[in-house]
Amino acid sequence: MNEKRVRRVYRLPPCPDYDIEGIESWLGDMAETGLFLSRDGFFLGFAIFERGEARQVRYRLDVAPRKTGWLSDDTGPDEEERNLGASFGWEYVASFGQFYIYRTEDANARELHTDPQVQALAINQIRRRERGSVVTSLLFWLVWPFIYLNGTWLLVMFEAGTWFVLIALFLLLWACAGAVARAVHFRRMRKKLLRGEALDHGKKWRRRAVRHRISSILSVVCCLAWILALLCLWAEDLEDAGKIPLETYTGDLPFATIADLIPEGRYALDDIGFSNTVEFGSDWLAPSIIHWAEIATVTLPDGRVFSGGLYVDYYETASPWLAREAARELTRAARHSKYFSELETPELDVSYAQAYSDMFPKLILQEGNLVVQIEFYQTSEAYELPLAEWTQRMVESLF
Repeated sequence: MNEKRVRRVYRLPPCPDYDIEGIESWLGDMAETGLFLSRDGFFLGFAIFERGEARQVRYRLDVAPRKTGWLSDDTGPDEEERNLGASFGWEYVASFGQFYIYRTEDANARELHTDPQVQALAINQIRRRERGSVVTSLLFWLVWPFIYLNGTWLLVMFEAGTWFVLIALFLLLWACAGAVARAVHFRRMRKKLLRGEALDHGKKWRRRAVRHRISSILSVVCCLAWILALLCLWAEDLEDAGKIPLETYTGDLPFATIADLIPEGRYALDDIGFSNTVEFGSDWLAPSIIHWAEIATVTLPDGRVFSGGLYVDYYETASPWLAREAARELTRAARHSKYFSELETPELDVSYAQAYSDMFPKLILQEGNLVVQIEFYQTSEAYELPLAEWTQRMVESLF
């Protein structure tokens, strides 16, 4: 068995990667238990140690010129910096976040940095990087989702799952809070150094270790759960899982279909290689969700032929307020389409109705805890249902 593999030990740091004093103190305490940071440093948040004979070792974190990490092309300090550290008795070990890690076993070795003012300048370099990270995080994690989703948070929660979106929001807020905490921490550290105070290399890290480790594990678990759920949703979408072909579906529906809108004729589904499916779903906020996609032809007794399609997105929400907000989101999303044009909405006995065209006529309805979006298009000129007629029939079937 590989001896190196046997001697390796993984430990979760007890403090954030930006806590210079805490990390230095922790690494030194680990050395006193016989665990020494390996050349591999840190991976996926874990420190990689090698076992050895317990002894006193001092560790110091030195500001790197740019952020390090396994996605970075940083290879550590250049030869001149390493030689300078070695001349003081310090050995370069590994990179970690914004820092290079050095160590020494010589109790008399002078500090890498003896002037707090010089250290303050180095910390200020990190502060500038962190300020940019805060702005980027706020713009990307908070503003971008609203722009991308056009403000349709409820609809996304209905379709993807409320828990899925809540975990995503938790991770987004966690990332933003982390960026802010880093910036605040480095600001305080810089002020401390500017006052001429030295860093506390023996900081008591155990006080907050449990809380930090629990929060780190929680964030990792949430991240893994969200990624797994995202992969499952993606796989279901690729495989059209949950979609039932209409030719095999015999259940009842809470709304009219083409066969109900035009009952006086010979009905037949059009096989065009897609559509003609029904899909059922459920969520905490919308206990009943139905997606209906139907393309059919109806031959009337007088020989005229109707052909067209009916698409229905049906949401029975947990409360009327949710239905009203979902109706507004549907309208808002519709207005963002470059093909949107408002149609004159017929007088309908519902709380909310909006007719519009987005290549084809569509209707958004809301009454009580129900919100429905309907697309009904007609491709035959021989027989057509007027907008006022088919919308009224759909309302009568729904409410």
